[in-house]
Amino acid sequence: MLNDIEKGRSGSGMSIGLRICLLLACAGIGSGCTAHKFANPLAALTSATPNHQQVAVGSTAKAPDTHAQPALTSNVRATAAYAPTIRNKTNPDNKYSQLRQDDIVTGSTGKSDAVLGQGKSRIERISNTISPSCRRILAHAGIESTLLRSPTINGSVNSDQDINIGASYDLLDLRRANLKEQLAMVQCARNDAAAKLAQLLVTSNQSLNQAGFQAKAGYLKRARGEIASIKQAISSGLNNGELTVFRANVLRQSIRQLEAEAASAEGEANKRQIVRRIQGKSYFDLDRRLEETETRIQQLESQMRSADALKFKASVGYAQRGDGSDDITISDDGEMTAKIAVSVRLGAYSPQRFELEDIASDARAASLYEVNNGVLWRSLEAARINKIVVGSLQLQRSKVRSALSAARQSAADGAGSARPDRISAHLKGRIEVVRLTAELAALNATLSDTTRLDTKLTFRQ
Repeated sequence: MLNDIEKGRSGSGMSIGLRICLLLACAGIGSGCTAHKFANPLAALTSATPNHQQVAVGSTAKAPDTHAQPALTSNVRATAAYAPTIRNKTNPDNKYSQLRQDDIVTGSTGKSDAVLGQGKSRIERISNTISPSCRRILAHAGIESTLLRSPTINGSVNSDQDINIGASYDLLDLRRANLKEQLAMVQCARNDAAAKLAQLLVTSNQSLNQAGFQAKAGYLKRARGEIASIKQAISSGLNNGELTVFRANVLRQSIRQLEAEAASAEGEANKRQIVRRIQGKSYFDLDRRLEETETRIQQLESQMRSADALKFKASVGYAQRGDGSDDITISDDGEMTAKIAVSVRLGAYSPQRFELEDIASDARAASLYEVNNGVLWRSLEAARINKIVVGSLQLQRSKVRSALSAARQSAADGAGSARPDRISAHLKGRIEVVRLTAELAALNATLSDTTRLDTKLTFRQ
């Protein structure tokens, strides 16, 4: 039997040697040559979109931002090297049902974000990524993919001085490493979109107030000349005996309240400047992009589960028999061996598994619109409330206009009169005209801002 084994070894020596060379080459490729696939997505982070123009995922259409200013983007792209096409099972005719990973997934964050992900090596590109959370995700994916792309080396020696040295590699680890890197890139995109949406929702209530306060403060600042003129008229009336001390003090108190309102409005407007900067960003198509990143994550996770269910392990080894060994399976001169082992977890191909994958995929997208919980539901609810606010503001504006008309009439009726009560009514009317005109400016600005905010909350800009 030993002779048969030896004959078999000598007869197939060239074939085994060739196979060993090929397997060693595969192990080398697995540990190094696919690293360039991680370079492309990170290099894509440096891509700039002038004037905040957004490219929709799965679409080539661009939507210009009306608040245009040259800015680099923190758009997270995935590389075209992976670029599988996503099909929407529930709506295959949807023009957005195809998603390629080399499309821009997120919007720009502004000129101050600088260039993202530049560098020659993969580590440099990760280190230069502007977002710490994305940098962490990419680094973790890089660690895991580095381990997956490396072969396993093993060796042993026993008391008989039999030596065994070998190397093994699961060829599917290449796919697992690529899937982990793709998933990391899409997670960065999802996190960026989710962060922008959270900013939008948090600042929406503040936005209308900011516009109103800013308009009110601006008008009262421009009305300083009129206010000074009213103060002078009060002093003149008091000195000339046309106003009593009581009436003059009442008018001066009204002036002081008006000046306090001006200072308060300016302070509130300045306090909300950050809101204006955040609201100035583009949120075009953010809802669809967030849906598609969630769908893509689900698909990548499904592919990773399928890859984990398969093992395609190639191994090579060298064994040498010791001087005192009686192991007849090892030749005196030593020998090389090669082996390929394949294993499959059958549950990965169970129809029930695929049904559950579909359920999870549909639920992941639907959860974004879940009542009281989904982030996109909150956006739609905020847009609905914003429309209700418009009716209330219009009614309030109508009442302010009526009050302003009455104040102007009162100011006009008392002009030029010598009667103390008419002079007092005239000056009070002038004060009310300034105050109500400032309120009207605030309401007009707020109403104008509701339209802009509606386009933000419905992701049309």
